[in-house]
Amino acid sequence: MRKRATWIGAALAVLALVGLFAGCLTFFGTQNEVVFHFNDQEQPVTVKAHDEPLRTLLEKAGLDPEEVAARYECDLPLEAVINQDTQVHFRRIYQVTLTEAGKTRAYETTRQSVEAFLREQGISLNPLDEINIKPNAPIADAMHIVIDRIEKKSEEQKEILPFKTVYKKDSQLVKGKERVEKEGKNGYRTIELIHTFKNGEKINTERKVLEEVQPQNKIVLVGTKAEPRTDRSRLVASRSSSRDRAASSAEGTKTVAGMPYKKSIRVVATAYTHTGNRTATGVYPRRGTVAVDPRVIPYGTRLYIPGYGVGIAQDTGSAIVGNRIDLFYETAREAYRWGMRTVTIYILE
Repeated sequence: MRKRATWIGAALAVLALVGLFAGCLTFFGTQNEVVFHFNDQEQPVTVKAHDEPLRTLLEKAGLDPEEVAARYECDLPLEAVINQDTQVHFRRIYQVTLTEAGKTRAYETTRQSVEAFLREQGISLNPLDEINIKPNAPIADAMHIVIDRIEKKSEEQKEILPFKTVYKKDSQLVKGKERVEKEGKNGYRTIELIHTFKNGEKINTERKVLEEVQPQNKIVLVGTKAEPRTDRSRLVASRSSSRDRAASSAEGTKTVAGMPYKKSIRVVATAYTHTGNRTATGVYPRRGTVAVDPRVIPYGTRLYIPGYGVGIAQDTGSAIVGNRIDLFYETAREAYRWGMRTVTIYILE
């Protein structure tokens, strides 16, 4: 009986040892290798797992689970239990501010380049657009991307080039007589205005001449030939001249450069050139456009300005007050050459 009890005790001890050994095999046999990959770090982090949640494994790796969840995007939740060898990928969440065409918005993204972020948001760049950061630059936290939308629009306009009247002396024509040798004809200039807009606001206008036809000047012959006179003819001419002078004086006829004028005004004259804007009368300025104070010189008045020629009152300006005018030139060089002068101008008939 005693031998039998000893045998049973030994058997139970063996069974206990076998159970313990099996338990150890079970415990050590289910150890899994979990590798954490962070896309903003070069080296992965490896931990051993035994049916444990992701939260616990992050703590094993010395990481704060809540901070990792706030800064990274992961396909697994923190409470997911890992029971096999696993590769866990964490994608960094970047805070990005984007200003596009003057409008600003904040974004969160896991993309790692500016180009990929813009593609993610469905934003494309046109050839003329401007961006403050190169598209292939890496994304950084708190990055501010600015896109300015640039657009060009063009329009065509036609400008009239008025002809001038040229007076030529003619020794075959009796003095005091005039004859039109050639009628004048206006020319024209076709121009293209290229307007540049930045985020919807116009910032520049370029002017390109497409076609230009020069005007044909009107040529007027002025007689210089003296009539042979007898005593009688001199008397008649003298009387006639006296009558003509009297008639001219009575009518108040005055001329400048062969053109009749009403009155003359002493003014300060400056010069300006293209601004890309229309004049106060709604037309684009051209050679011959004169800015005036309309209270002194009404719009549409034809003027003769010595050293400049014939002009038309078509514009005004904040500095053009009283007896002051501004003459339009096609180039800044011509405008600078004119400078500021005090001249007597003539109001033409």
